Amino acid sequence: MSLAISATLANKALTQPIEKDNIHTMKNQLNITKQSFGDTTAFLLEGGKGRITSFHNALYNWGATNGQLHDMGNGKAFYFYANPDAVLHALVKIALHSLCNKINAKGMKGGLMSLAKIKAQGQFDNIIDGRFLRTSVSNDTYGFGTITAEKPSDYCGAVSSGRE
Repeated sequence: MSLAISATLANKALTQPIEKDNIHTMKNQLNITKQSFGDTTAFLLEGGKGRITSFHNALYNWGATNGQLHDMGNGKAFYFYANPDAVLHALVKIALHSLCNKINAKGMKGGLMSLAKIKAQGQFDNIIDGRFLRTSVSNDTYGFGTITAEKPSDYCGAVSSGRE
């Protein structure tokens, strides 16, 4: 395959989705929402159970999550906790492996990695920010009370030393 054909396929890959691309297929069949929790993020996956487990397992295999998938109660929505940077890194790896057999990037500047990063960043940017888990706000207030000093005889029945 010549360099010109390879570059044409690369440009096509950036503008049009590849039909058998793992990320694109999974993203089109799943609704993904994220909710931030400080240094970690909860990701909600809505769709078919098979698609959800397939997507989650792909992220797990590339170290984006700890492997725990939590059911929201209806069997069609599951969430997991992960660092957003780790999810993006896993999406890059998934895109890279899906592009390996489809595009000949020999001689292309950046090779397949640059294409995979662009594709994964686009997928990551399409994840919707939302709220699907409850968070509680603490409204606990504490009073200072009263500060007093007692003599030993006031609380233990001992005889005072005469200093009153």
